[in-house]
Amino acid sequence: MNVSTAQVNSNEINLINDIEKTELHYGIKDGRVVHVESVTNGLDCECSCPHCGSQLIAKKGNVRVHHFAHYNAIDCEHGAETAIHLMAKQIIADRKAVQLPATYFHKMDLDTNVHPHHVNEFIPTKLAMFESVEEEPVMEGYRPDLTALDLEGEWLDIEIKVTHEVDDVKAKDQIDRQRNMLEINLSQVSRTLPYKELEEVVLYSAPRHFIYYQEHYELTLALEEELEEKITYVNNLIHNAKPKTNSGLTAKCDEAVMLIGYKIGSGFSTKQQSDFKIAHLFYVKPVQSKDTANFSIHSSRGFEVDQVDVKETLSSKLEGLDFPVEVKLQYEPKPGFGRRTKWLVSDITVINI
Repeated sequence: MNVSTAQVNSNEINLINDIEKTELHYGIKDGRVVHVESVTNGLDCECSCPHCGSQLIAKKGNVRVHHFAHYNAIDCEHGAETAIHLMAKQIIADRKAVQLPATYFHKMDLDTNVHPHHVNEFIPTKLAMFESVEEEPVMEGYRPDLTALDLEGEWLDIEIKVTHEVDDVKAKDQIDRQRNMLEINLSQVSRTLPYKELEEVVLYSAPRHFIYYQEHYELTLALEEELEEKITYVNNLIHNAKPKTNSGLTAKCDEAVMLIGYKIGSGFSTKQQSDFKIAHLFYVKPVQSKDTANFSIHSSRGFEVDQVDVKETLSSKLEGLDFPVEVKLQYEPKPGFGRRTKWLVSDITVINI
């Protein structure tokens, strides 16, 4: 029977994966997780299995990679994954530190055509340092893998994912109690990593994300409020105290602005698999100075940049302008449907030539 190279390679990979999942490189000695390289050979290692508690023998010969085996017992299937889980908790407790993940926040008003209003914020990664770390504390209604008190007096629960992740029910409970929680994902980490490499992975490089984080929750609310304020501000400019047109739409009156540029073009969206066109005017306007229902102005001054859709037929008129230039914008309703009327510039009039 002929066996292809691909089949042989696949079998070798599966064998390596099976060894990594079951071969034990960490044991328990005097209540702590230890790597096989740090103990005496044979039964003198005085170690036990992290999962089943059976006596281990350290096999540190010259043929195979050094490892533990169960002595007078069948090697259990979960010793390696339990060992990684216990060692990860021990590393964080010993080092009293862990890297927090970078997080990108983006809020978008999906009801706006083509280029919706959006706000965003980026929080870079940072190293959290702890005053104290406790393993598996008994909390009210739950028991995290670790709970840590940082140098600023904030608590952080930490979960280590090896085989089981924080499920939706547990995540909801954590959100309801508004208790910070970080999950570190070690599911793809080799069970045979040496201690120093495992320490690097646990503290810094393994994938991690927040189940709940108060600072991020507050930022999300602030961004949602900022987005709503932005939408309200633009809508007030468009709709506030405007007369009705024959079609029943609220008419947008002419407005004077400082025009700083324009862009008209077309392309193909690989994401939407369709052609698209854009035609925008860019102008500056005074920064918001009046309160809205969801936002109070404490201080503001100067100008901010905004954009509006424009008819492509105005391209020849726009080409003849020297920017920046003060103009009056004339609007008409934009075709389409939605809960808010959309507008585009149908004509421009230059002021103070």
